[in-house]
Amino acid sequence: MSDHPDRSYETLTYDDLGRLSERVIGRLREKEKPIGKLICIGLIQNGARHYLNSQKGEPGIKPGLHDFDVLCLFSELATETRQRAISAESKLDKFGACRECGRYRTRKIDIFCKRLAPTNSIEASVASYFENGKGWAQRAAEGPCIGMWPNELRGKELWRGTKPAKA
Repeated sequence: MSDHPDRSYETLTYDDLGRLSERVIGRLREKEKPIGKLICIGLIQNGARHYLNSQKGEPGIKPGLHDFDVLCLFSELATETRQRAISAESKLDKFGACRECGRYRTRKIDIFCKRLAPTNSIEASVASYFENGKGWAQRAAEGPCIGMWPNELRGKELWRGTKPAKA
């Protein structure tokens, strides 16, 4: 098992994804984002890698879980988040907290809100977003994206990532 003092190696489950998506939607409502225009929510970066490791029965290997980076894709959105994400507390006690989570008692969620032109399916829209993205989207595309919401996408690998996880 990897040993990094500020990461959690607890198994990230399908049910955890559901609880996280509920927290994200609640926070989006607080920030007055257009929930009716929300296409999907995906777990990205190391959180997505950790979920995949958990599903293979290997949650104890790198990278572990520092925080939850979440991508919310909307069909219409007045303003996208840029480098600064909307933050929320995960309230998932089993993962503990990290030193960098600031005021939060549990690991934080960083929520990135982006506009997406819908295609014939959500999966195709997500793939198009990562394939054609510039700047931040290119960096996010390096890692996988795991569906969290809507429920029919929960736990599904929506994007494989362009770079393998670092050992």
